[in-house]
Amino acid sequence: MPELLARKVYGDTRPKYGLELVDKISDECLQYNSPVLFSATDEALVAQIIKCKGRFDVQYISCFKELLGLMAKDRDVAAFVWNLPPYNYQSARFTDWFRPYLQEQLAEQTRMAVGTSPHFKNKIDLLNKAVAHLDALEPLFKEREDKQMERMAKCLAEGGSGEFTDVAEHWIGASSKEVIKHFPPQLVIGRPVAVEKEIFVQDTDPRVKVQIFEVEHEYAYSAPTGLFNLAAPHIARRTNQYSIETYY
Repeated sequence: MPELLARKVYGDTRPKYGLELVDKISDECLQYNSPVLFSATDEALVAQIIKCKGRFDVQYISCFKELLGLMAKDRDVAAFVWNLPPYNYQSARFTDWFRPYLQEQLAEQTRMAVGTSPHFKNKIDLLNKAVAHLDALEPLFKEREDKQMERMAKCLAEGGSGEFTDVAEHWIGASSKEVIKHFPPQLVIGRPVAVEKEIFVQDTDPRVKVQIFEVEHEYAYSAPTGLFNLAAPHIARRTNQYSIETYY
């Protein structure tokens, strides 16, 4: 269950959301919770994968390979994962980083020339199996992307419908070749424009109190390029442990 990341930073009187919590463009802006897990330390599979990415790569690639294998076997699972929103503002979909990451890892193993090490041989085998699963998924991904592009073309030709009547005027992703092709556009959540207000409360049960709050925020249509986001070009990305680069 993807949820917008919210956190009350020490000293602040209200929680921060979305872009306010993003220092580097690769930082998480969404979190994924599971309704079938009860422990606070247990997280959904996709959340565990994100946390291991770049830190425990062998364990991560092993788990990632299994996820891709499950997706390759079950079209419904593949569609579910493909439709998940991205965990950061660099991507348009959760799956957008799959192939770039695998290619980067394979290239790194080639550069290191460590084929004689059992540890690295196991890692390369896992990477190759993951790539094979991803290759098998490409027709499904292409089919769904084509359907999205058909919807976008129809929206632009007819002036949109509902909440997407302004995409041609206000979304750079409708024309920019840099932006990952997707539709409908994701949102970048910016600063609040009003104090949050309670719009519903139910307190009849002595054990449970339900409250719903409305929070008004600035927002923009997300324009991810895979490295940056043109809706927030001032947010830099980290290239390694010690250096960063900006879009400008």
